[in-house]
Amino acid sequence: MRSFLLKFFGCFLILLMTGCTTIATSGADRRPLGTQIDDSKIDFGCPSSSSDEKFRIQCLTYNYSVLVTGQAADQKKIEQLIAEVKKISNNFLKNLPKKDVYID
Repeated sequence: MRSFLLKFFGCFLILLMTGCTTIATSGADRRPLGTQIDDSKIDFGCPSSSSDEKFRIQCLTYNYSVLVTGQAADQKKIEQLIAEVKKISNNFLKNLPKKDVYID
């Protein structure tokens, strides 16, 4: 019983500290919380690096704009990755209410 309580208390502290960190970092960001969450969702949907396909890619989203950096073996693969990122971003933006979409 004591072991269970120690584990429970430990998990509770970890969750509490994670929540505090999230609140502190999002409080320092000038974007609204909804925009931060949406940008994170777009980042999460971006393709990840692959050693077997010989490419590295990193996506950074800020205010619904996606910056893609990386390396690939050939131009065809680069264009394929960019098209995939655009598809993810456009599908996400299509589902947002019109008042929240900022297109330059």
